[in-house]
Amino acid sequence: MNNTVKNILSVSQAIKSFDRPSVVEPFKVQKINEYNGFRIEIANTVSKLLDASHLAYSCYLKKGFVLRSHFPFILNEWDISGDSVCLVAYDDDNICVGTMTLVPDDNQLPVDITFNSELNLLREKGHHLCEFTRFVIDKEFRNQSEILVALMDWAPLVAEFHFSSSDIIIEVNPRHQTFYSKKLLFEIETGVKNCSLVNNAPAVLLRLPIKTFHRFRGEYDSDSSSKRLLFHRYRSRDLNELRKMKRYLFKESRKIQPLPELRNKMKAFA
Repeated sequence: MNNTVKNILSVSQAIKSFDRPSVVEPFKVQKINEYNGFRIEIANTVSKLLDASHLAYSCYLKKGFVLRSHFPFILNEWDISGDSVCLVAYDDDNICVGTMTLVPDDNQLPVDITFNSELNLLREKGHHLCEFTRFVIDKEFRNQSEILVALMDWAPLVAEFHFSSSDIIIEVNPRHQTFYSKKLLFEIETGVKNCSLVNNAPAVLLRLPIKTFHRFRGEYDSDSSSKRLLFHRYRSRDLNELRKMKRYLFKESRKIQPLPELRNKMKAFA
């Protein structure tokens, strides 16, 4: 089963939706992880991780990236090791509508299969890497752009405060690189390569130094050039909100445990 695809139609739609106004009316937030019509959680239980991996499977299946399987989940060794952090977005009906997984560079990253030499150069220079992967948003959810913003707000906090990473790495389709570089200030690290695990689909490697995220979170300027960035929509820009987000992250991430029972299921359907 091909389980390494990262850029699917739903994320493309979320990116395009930034040209359209939000369709969800404002409401008073009750908890730090609650947003308009959805909430962000950490997949620290088997059920939450399966929710996220099933959403990925469903989206990949529709795009033809995976074959239909009796095991309708996209799971990897780094999902069940207890080392990675999977963010999950649930709507008000408790349906999983978005997810992103963050993988620390303890051994190798998923993206090493395509960009190993480029990543090794960064490692030799002392960069502590973290990869954003399996980024999926349900194309049926009406406010996809808000989920994208929320996931991109929480994910760097995981990289910075949970993994102590210096840089975020992401592999994207070349047609998305402008969005990531213009809206999120990712730096383009490589030219286009073909990813052998995705039917040789084109991919580029992008990098966001944590210090860039940290600087714009704390020193955001309200001029027109800054408003084009996603950072101005981040909840973590408010120091009180940032403290609450960090407390939530520390509390929920401590509950992440290895899940060997899922490894047995993966082997059974391999």
